[in-house]
Amino acid sequence: MGANKKNGDKPGKKDKKRELSGSSGLTPDEKLARRLNSQDFDENELTADQSSCVADIDRDAISKPGSIEEALDRVKRHLSSQIDGVDNSVEFLSKIIEDLREELQVTKAELKHTKDLENDINTLKLQNKQMHQKLLDLENYSRRENLIISGILENETEKDSRTVCSEFFKDKLKINKPLEIIRCHRIGKPGGKRPLIVRFREYEDKELVLKQRKLLKNSAIYLNDDLCAESRRQRDSLLPLLKTVKKSNPKAHMRGDKIFSDGRLFSLDNIYDLPVDSHSAGTKSEGGITVFSGRFSRLSNLYPCKLDINGHMWSSVEHFYQHEKAVTAGKPEIASLIRASDDPLDAMHHGKSIRAVGSGWDDRKHHVMNIALEAKFSLPQFKLALRQADDTIGEATRDTCWGIGLAFNDPDACRNDKWIGQNKVGTKLMDMKKSL
Repeated sequence: MGANKKNGDKPGKKDKKRELSGSSGLTPDEKLARRLNSQDFDENELTADQSSCVADIDRDAISKPGSIEEALDRVKRHLSSQIDGVDNSVEFLSKIIEDLREELQVTKAELKHTKDLENDINTLKLQNKQMHQKLLDLENYSRRENLIISGILENETEKDSRTVCSEFFKDKLKINKPLEIIRCHRIGKPGGKRPLIVRFREYEDKELVLKQRKLLKNSAIYLNDDLCAESRRQRDSLLPLLKTVKKSNPKAHMRGDKIFSDGRLFSLDNIYDLPVDSHSAGTKSEGGITVFSGRFSRLSNLYPCKLDINGHMWSSVEHFYQHEKAVTAGKPEIASLIRASDDPLDAMHHGKSIRAVGSGWDDRKHHVMNIALEAKFSLPQFKLALRQADDTIGEATRDTCWGIGLAFNDPDACRNDKWIGQNKVGTKLMDMKKSL
């Protein structure tokens, strides 16, 4: 009795199952009506719209008995309109997805086209560089019978240049064989020790003269090939490195604008393949003072490196500095040449061709230099080079603003009491070294 009384208010689980099984043959509307009339119906299971429809059905059932079918029809129409709305939304989203897919395909095609263009540009740059080198080689080849003699004092009473050279070959180089000279004259402004340029009829005569230059050791007279201006710059930039190479290979020598060592030619393109520490060629320390110069010192602005400045990549400090100079001076065409150049020396020569007077560059250049130096010496390999330097650092160039005003090979380069330049690059490096 107690159990029946306790459970008499609510039907048991078996009763629920019996009700569900008994409704299997009913239509959906009849099932909904039965569920609405069931005692255990929970209105919390319905959505807001469904609750509203149920409320309408309840009101209609109370006020108009027998109109429940109409209420159910309204529910069906309402649900049908919602389904149609969902279908329209799905169709709209499907169209958007399809449009995005088409745009993605177009973007991929454009990206591939851009990459193809980049490859074409790189190929053209390489071909242009190779063609440029061939032109240099052709020009140098046309000068192969020429010889530059530097250091022979010029005086007012000297005879013609041809006679001066013939006597030099005989007296200094001990060449008794007559050498046929096509042309010979001084180059440069009159006075002092203007170099002599000699053109031989036979290349073998020039080779004979070069073989005898060992007799000029410890003298102030030098013999060199006659090269075009660009090749001379390359040769001059390699000369400090040649001295370092000779320490491990005494037979190494210059061949045109390249270093010949161990059966290989080394140009600026592959110079870092040399089995020597090229860094020592542009850096020296003496008496607690470190000075540096040229492309082979890691402290130098001309040393190749990859710098990320404001999201743009630069090949050296010199590239960034000279590019900003060109932009400030309103020379976009030169700025483009500097940007495209692979060689810091080329960037420097392009920049030096600009007259930036009155452009505001003098006020801006120190800020630009500081940005570039800070970006460079934030990199580990250059931090190490800065740590290894002495506390007093000088840029050994004749530039009296950025450098010490003295050349790297000047006997007083490591004596800071003899410096005549402001050494602003060296000063910035010293400040950064203190902060390491």
